[in-house]
Amino acid sequence: MTRNKPNIKEHMSALNNLKTILLYCYEKSKDIKNIKARTLSNIAEIEFKISKINLDIEVMEDPTNRPLETGQEAPALEKLIRTMESDVKYLEGDLLLLKGNLATYEADINLYDEQISNKLYDLKEMKDDLKKNLNPDEDFEKIFGNFFKKAWSIEAEYKKDNEF
Repeated sequence: MTRNKPNIKEHMSALNNLKTILLYCYEKSKDIKNIKARTLSNIAEIEFKISKINLDIEVMEDPTNRPLETGQEAPALEKLIRTMESDVKYLEGDLLLLKGNLATYEADINLYDEQISNKLYDLKEMKDDLKKNLNPDEDFEKIFGNFFKKAWSIEAEYKKDNEF
C-alpha cells in the first residue's frame, strides 16, 4: 500500500491537470458562444438597418419620372439619397467584418469542443486504467470518487449547454 502512495499522488496530479484543462476549455467555449450570440444579434441589427435604409431610398427615389443625376431631382433630395446609399455601403462593410468574426468564432468553438471531447476521453481512459492498477485493498471510490464526480459534472454541464 505504501509503494502505491506516490503512484496515487501522481495520478491525482495528472487528474487535476486534466480537470483544469477541461474547465478552461469549457469556460472558453462558453465565452466564445456568448460572443457569437452577440455577434449574430449585431448582424441581424445591421441587416435590418440596411433593409430599412434601402426601403427609404426606394420610397424617395422615382427612377422613371425623375432619375438621379439628370438634374430633374431636387438637389437636397439627391444628396440625401446619396448619403443614405453611402451609409448602406458602410453598414455592408461592418456586416462583412462581423461575418468574418463569426467564422473565427465558429472555428474556435469547434477547436474547444474537440479539446473537451479529447480530454473527456482521456479522463475515462485514466479512470479505467486506475481501476485496473489499484490494489484490491484500496477503495477506488474513496480515493478518486470525489474527483470524478466533479469531472462528470463538468461533462454534464457541457453536454447541457450543447443541446441548443
